[in-house]
Amino acid sequence: PTFFTHFVTNEILAYIKLAIDGSDIASFEKIYYKLNLGLSKKMLEFVKQNPKGNVFNTLVRFPGMEKTIISNIKSRQTDFENISRMKPLDALRSIETKLGYTSILKGLTKQGYSFETLMQKLNTLKNIAAKTFDNKSFLERVSKLQVIMETYGINESKVTLSTVHSSKGLEFDTVILIDAIDGQFPSSE
Repeated sequence: PTFFTHFVTNEILAYIKLAIDGSDIASFEKIYYKLNLGLSKKMLEFVKQNPKGNVFNTLVRFPGMEKTIISNIKSRQTDFENISRMKPLDALRSIETKLGYTSILKGLTKQGYSFETLMQKLNTLKNIAAKTFDNKSFLERVSKLQVIMETYGINESKVTLSTVHSSKGLEFDTVILIDAIDGQFPSSE
């Protein structure tokens, strides 16, 4: 039930939204400190005070910005432009590896988070992404699943949207598997 409000889900969706719309300041604000660019809150405030255009183009105009940081920002902008053209599953894999999101999640284990639990959220998003053809349809699919959860959630005991792992030990009268891949799940072995 917490999947749609979990920070991993919200951050990954922010990456995708920023890739689709480079001027999405709300999404940028959710992830700016995770872009490995050494961006400060002052830089974020500068972007928020200059809301027109691509956030990366605005960032490079920050007063006193060093040339190496400008170069890194432009490189990251290119990464986001590439992600915007990728299929959703490839985009998530790029966020995971090229943008270093898996490393960020590993770093959170020092704060007491379970890496496996965090990766479950990311893997669930990858499963959803695998069935969509572009980033907009991926965002729409996640949104529709969220509406289903909110409408028929566990509070009304009608539908429980859950991963296989989080449902272990629970009993249900009826189980419907969504997006199961024949031979992979359930296993043919």
